[in-house]
Amino acid sequence: MRKTASLAAWLAGLTAVLVVVLFRLEGRLDFSLYDEGFLWYGVQRVLAGEVPMRDFMAYDPGRYYFSAALMRLWGDSGLMSLRATGAVVEALGLFAGLWIVARSARRVGAVFLVLAAVTLVAWMQCYWIIYNITIAILLVAALAWLAANPTGGRHLGAGILVGLAAVIGRNHGVYGLVGSLCALAFVNAHRGLNRALVGRLALWGLGVVIGFAPTLVMCAVVPGFYAAYLDNIRQLLAMSGTNITLPIPWPWTVPLARLSPDMAVRKLLVSLFFLATGLFGIVSLAWLAVQGLRRRPLPPVFVGAACLGLPYAHYAFSRADIIHLAHGIFPMLLGCLGLLAGKRGAAKWLATLVLCGASVFVMMGEYRFVYSSPEKGWTEVTIGGDRIVVDAETARDVAFLRGLADKYLGPGKELLTMPRWPGAYALLGQRSPVWEIYAIHRRPRAFEEQEIARLDPSRIGLVLLDNQALDGRDDLRFQNTHPLTYRFVREHFDRLPEGTDPRFELYVPKKPGENG
Repeated sequence: MRKTASLAAWLAGLTAVLVVVLFRLEGRLDFSLYDEGFLWYGVQRVLAGEVPMRDFMAYDPGRYYFSAALMRLWGDSGLMSLRATGAVVEALGLFAGLWIVARSARRVGAVFLVLAAVTLVAWMQCYWIIYNITIAILLVAALAWLAANPTGGRHLGAGILVGLAAVIGRNHGVYGLVGSLCALAFVNAHRGLNRALVGRLALWGLGVVIGFAPTLVMCAVVPGFYAAYLDNIRQLLAMSGTNITLPIPWPWTVPLARLSPDMAVRKLLVSLFFLATGLFGIVSLAWLAVQGLRRRPLPPVFVGAACLGLPYAHYAFSRADIIHLAHGIFPMLLGCLGLLAGKRGAAKWLATLVLCGASVFVMMGEYRFVYSSPEKGWTEVTIGGDRIVVDAETARDVAFLRGLADKYLGPGKELLTMPRWPGAYALLGQRSPVWEIYAIHRRPRAFEEQEIARLDPSRIGLVLLDNQALDGRDDLRFQNTHPLTYRFVREHFDRLPEGTDPRFELYVPKKPGENG
């Protein structure tokens, strides 16, 4: 018991040091009007009493209420407060990952755990995606905990984690469900169908219900939430997913000859990590099946990672960029680190150093503190009451928005921005006049008509519309994904002459007497 407590304290200290240092280096740098703005706007609306998914486009409600609870406790709804909640979640994920790696072998040295910590934290870059990363780690930890000693209580606990994962994001709940079925099959394969097994499986199912209870309670007691939740599921099924796909960067597709040496190495490593993530999902699951049939034990962390490898590889490949790779890579990282923890000799250290070094090299290009400097145009601006250092383009965007707000958004006038700047509402402290704040997918006619019905042209002072081809695809221009809304804007508003920013079409209310 004393040894376990000492290990926990040591890992907690290591986690705290890394998270605090990174927050000091990274916490006040950059701002995304896209994804970070999407989360920040949602938390602002929850703090104002609105309900995710019912009142505004949102992820599943868990992350909003957790962030809002901490921010209300701190008495601050600003951007830095939001990022601080992300740091808390990051610390939870990092500690859980280190804990299961440390417990995967009889003795795991401090140097190895430091290298493991650096490897994991290197991929935990964006505070607005940290919920996805942490829940992936916690699911691996839950299945590892179950595999280590598959008692009834641990079946219940693993089920609770799966249910909680769905409160954060339904996709994580599905991944946890698939991974749990694999883990349940592995740990119960040779027990035979008897009353004890049925009881354990029932406990797991009960755990899922308990973990998912916050969403179930919201469906039961929050007016309109149940209908919104079901409608959101129908929308996702109609769209066949939430991500717009990108070509997978296989190693043989990297144009090495056209890149600088350091960029060529980085691009090649990214492609190898994609390949490794997919291969780990396939090979580890096959190995788990073989060893299960042979009744041979495996490190619990490897069992948990193998069960979730393919589901999270699906996440990484759903939009094959480095951010989604960071979402999906953790089962592979934890599985490899768990296996290496129990090894000895030069091969162990070589593999660990390669994994750590490659992770740091790849992700250093994503950390702003590495390349941000006044000489490169980075400057300080005020966002949400906090002083944030941003690059020149973001500084121009912030000034552009505030200039438009000062000119066109008088008392009682609202901004309507489409399709991809939800952070504009958060920055200006305004409520979106429409539900869909990130309008990148084609929507059915009925959905557009419902959104148009929300719009009152007399209340809108400015329409800021980005009609560019997303990912270079003409079919993803706003006028093609939302043709009715685009026509409504053009019929009810006057387009301003070409402004200083060619990315946007600007519209203002028609003058009195003009036809609508």
